[in-house]
Amino acid sequence: MSKSLMIPKDILNAIKSRDPTNTSTLRTIYNARQAARVRSRAGRTQMQHLLKNLHDHHYIEYHRSVNHVVTDLFWCHSFSLQILRTFPHVLIMDCTYKTNRYRFPLFEIVGITCTKKTFNVAFVYMSKEAEDNYTWALSRLKIILGGNDSMPEVIVTDRELALMKAVHQVFPETRHILCKWHISKNVLKKCKASFATKAGWEMFITDWNSLVDSLTEDDYLRNLAALEVKYFAYAKEMNYLKTTWLNKYKELFVAAWTSKYMHLGARTSNRVESAHAKLKRELKSSQLDFSVSWEHIHSLLCLHHVEVKASFEKSRCFVQHDFRHTYLRDLIGFVSISALNMIVCEANNADNIGQELALCNCAIRKTHGLPCAHEIAEYKLRDRPIPLSSVHRHWRRLEIITTTEDSELPDKVPVKTHLDRLAEWAEVQDEETKRQILVKIDELMNPSCTLLKEPAEKIKTKGRPSKVDASTRRCPSGFEIVDALLSERDSPSSIPSAQKGTSTSHGKKANDQAEKTKSNKPTSKDPRFEITQKYSMQYIFGMRPYITGSMDVEDDGNCDFRVVAAAMGFGRKHWRKVRTDLINGDELEGIPNIYEGLFGGPSGVERLHRRLNHFASNMAPKARWMDCPDMGHLIATCYGVLVVNISDGQCFTFLPLHEYVEGKLMEADLHEIGIGFVNSNHFVQICFVPGHPLPPVPPNWIYHADDAAKSLYLRYQDRFQQYTQLPHPERVVNTSSSIMVFDDEQTTPFVDVIMFDEDNAIHLSDH
Repeated sequence: MSKSLMIPKDILNAIKSRDPTNTSTLRTIYNARQAARVRSRAGRTQMQHLLKNLHDHHYIEYHRSVNHVVTDLFWCHSFSLQILRTFPHVLIMDCTYKTNRYRFPLFEIVGITCTKKTFNVAFVYMSKEAEDNYTWALSRLKIILGGNDSMPEVIVTDRELALMKAVHQVFPETRHILCKWHISKNVLKKCKASFATKAGWEMFITDWNSLVDSLTEDDYLRNLAALEVKYFAYAKEMNYLKTTWLNKYKELFVAAWTSKYMHLGARTSNRVESAHAKLKRELKSSQLDFSVSWEHIHSLLCLHHVEVKASFEKSRCFVQHDFRHTYLRDLIGFVSISALNMIVCEANNADNIGQELALCNCAIRKTHGLPCAHEIAEYKLRDRPIPLSSVHRHWRRLEIITTTEDSELPDKVPVKTHLDRLAEWAEVQDEETKRQILVKIDELMNPSCTLLKEPAEKIKTKGRPSKVDASTRRCPSGFEIVDALLSERDSPSSIPSAQKGTSTSHGKKANDQAEKTKSNKPTSKDPRFEITQKYSMQYIFGMRPYITGSMDVEDDGNCDFRVVAAAMGFGRKHWRKVRTDLINGDELEGIPNIYEGLFGGPSGVERLHRRLNHFASNMAPKARWMDCPDMGHLIATCYGVLVVNISDGQCFTFLPLHEYVEGKLMEADLHEIGIGFVNSNHFVQICFVPGHPLPPVPPNWIYHADDAAKSLYLRYQDRFQQYTQLPHPERVVNTSSSIMVFDDEQTTPFVDVIMFDEDNAIHLSDH
């Protein structure tokens, strides 16, 4: 169990569950683990044990040392090397910290497979982040890559000057991209304080992002001129943008230049940041030595390798419904699912632009090596399938190859020739050099006999000893501190979700403020999120006594999704998660017949997709606001909740359309979400008293819900009946296409529907 990285308390629980009479304690487990660890090391030092494990598990290892103390340590799994030689096109690299007790930065290098999986290439512990250390690490990487056919064509980093110099020195022919996310956060750190209002800052950062995403050099010059004119009063900020970023590095991050070559969409270092987060979740502590860290890393690598292999098998064997097109006939099974998805999206654009080359910017051809819209339109016109040769070979590699295509790597390494050269050279050396050569040869053949020693731990020796920080959580970045300090001035908003990896935990006043700002819970100093009665007169008359209050959210066009996020416990700042869950969940795709019938056919489903597809931080346009009669069904079914929508006019209760929600039977009462529509343009979260009356369900629910879900209506029948007995000033509830008339003696809202046609003629239909 210890080899499987189970923690002691879980081991004890497993033993107790197998044998209730077992009298072991947690101390027994710790003692047994320590005894097993001592036996496995067999008297070897930490570095001897590490090098032995690396050798036994077929790792490629390099190290540097000073006086036998390790200063740099490089390792790469043999299978990771095979994946790298198969997919060498794009590499992303960055350093992370707080991973070992020696405070060595961990330099991590990752790549991208044809299935868009991130794979770890190599791990390098470095004594410092200097150009020499980076150059040594990258030169080891270049050695294991072998021939020129395996050299990376694109490398993505942040603006670490030492790393940038090392990349240019070791890989002079490789194109270099700077992470635009890091650039954006540096701009935030330097410029946000100069803007007096949140709206002004958001407008500035939107204009800056438009400049960075300029598709042509002419667009870039035009956007830059517009930016200078619009913000001429911010001379200091504009000077910072031009001198620090645009004048020196615009070719490394502006789309007008980066879109000219194939980078597979990797314009940020998000993938390596995500790899840092996974690694730290696996390590759990920053006080591990190199040997124990390797055990966790090895376990993580094995899982990643299985995921990569599984993604290849899925692309070879699995055919999605969207791929059943004639033009994809020659690609299915030979091209990854990720590439096919992008081709299908581009084919949809081809229907609009046709064969007009001027309307097609060919971006996907340049940046991903896939056929663009005008090419696909030509294949469709000729009724020909897209040939396999039109897809870059990166997307066609659905298996790991030991050597790359057209590689000049020899099949067999000429070991004897090199040993003969070594023997001739050693014979002419002095006795001390010969002795050192033999020591190194013995170390190569038997790594467990190495004289290499681990570095000394960096311990504070002055002042009162403080508690050792064993967490892997990083200290806040500069932009996070600035954003937190400015949060008092601006209205509460989401701290940039770019806290990749792990959350912050340390710091003094500024860091404590950052933690406070990141909290999703309402604070007493934020009156907008206190329970209030200010909207009470805007709700339907009969429900007012049952409403204890409402909680307001930002009025940025995403207020409806913020309400759902807060009610589900995500926090109002995670409105993007709600949009993502609704648009990417299995609901719209998994049961299309139900939703097509519910929303008026495929066009209605597509309309809902467009309404949900908004993730920008600026004000959401009205076309992206929540349409509650339709969205209520989707929210209730996606999350398995009961949604109560209250206003001064129509009021509805939305129940799930089918019984199974996230694999669980809806046996208990559903979690309730109260949504209030106020001011004719805003949504707030409603708080009800327990057991309150429920408004009727929409008429179309009964026709599209399955039989199991209809039993939910019986569960809440008494509360629906209570609503019919409320004192309403009027007994009519208006909907977008019908008026439902309620009868006090009926137990169901589905009584009569009066339909109006275009000439306002009345048609009565019984349901």
